[in-house]
Amino acid sequence: MRIEARLSLQDRLLSAALAAALAFAGLFWSGIARAEDIDIYSLPNIEGLRPNVLIVLDNTANWSASIPTPPCTDDDAQVRASSPNKEEGTKMGAQKCALYKLISSLSIGDLSQFNFGFMLFNESPDDSGYPRKAFVQVSTWDQKKELLDMIRGLGINRDKGNNASTATAFFEAYQWFTGGSVYLGNRTATKHDSAAFTDGSKSTYVSPGLGCARNHIIYLANGSPSDNNNRAFELLQKLNSRAARINIPVAENVSNPDAANWADEFAAYFNN
Repeated sequence: MRIEARLSLQDRLLSAALAAALAFAGLFWSGIARAEDIDIYSLPNIEGLRPNVLIVLDNTANWSASIPTPPCTDDDAQVRASSPNKEEGTKMGAQKCALYKLISSLSIGDLSQFNFGFMLFNESPDDSGYPRKAFVQVSTWDQKKELLDMIRGLGINRDKGNNASTATAFFEAYQWFTGGSVYLGNRTATKHDSAAFTDGSKSTYVSPGLGCARNHIIYLANGSPSDNNNRAFELLQKLNSRAARINIPVAENVSNPDAANWADEFAAYFNN
């Protein structure tokens, strides 16, 4: 299995960067493009061949940080413009607006070419992440509306997570992709999507279906990842018993060998 993890997007150019990230995942293509450019994205739209796209949204305290962006031009996104819980002028508000406008602009036909899921970081006191929206192939307007309602319903304070435990969230994502055992994804119980689990015990994930499809993680980060090294390393060794710290060039200084995270190691493992 190959999962491609994109580790950061420029906040000031979020809308364009997010579109580029989804283009990287194959969401946009030209029917007359050269064959070598689209071969990996031109598989039949059937189970086992449809790419899976998981959007991991950094909902930790940094998403409240100010950023000089224009107000959201789509009122339907419901980016709150006044206090309390003001979202305009924050990283969260920019991301919420960009996500909403992007999904809204895509046709059912475009969206149906992929399985989409959303993950947020767990809320205090838990680390890792939880499935905010189970993987879905959007093939009807009602399903598209469910995605849009989920995005517009995000609140800057009521959905604020715990620490940016990126490495353990990536482990959680791996378990979800593969239909493995739940680590901490059944926490934040009032907000996780029960459809992501096989039954009421919420101990096993429903895989979106790997098959021969590409699997993508688009990580919208608001700051440097941080994790407990020992726990993250232990989880990584469950996937690769020979795991060791490596140094790869990625954004947000996560390749710093002294940084308190293992996000780059998980990203490298997913790409093997």
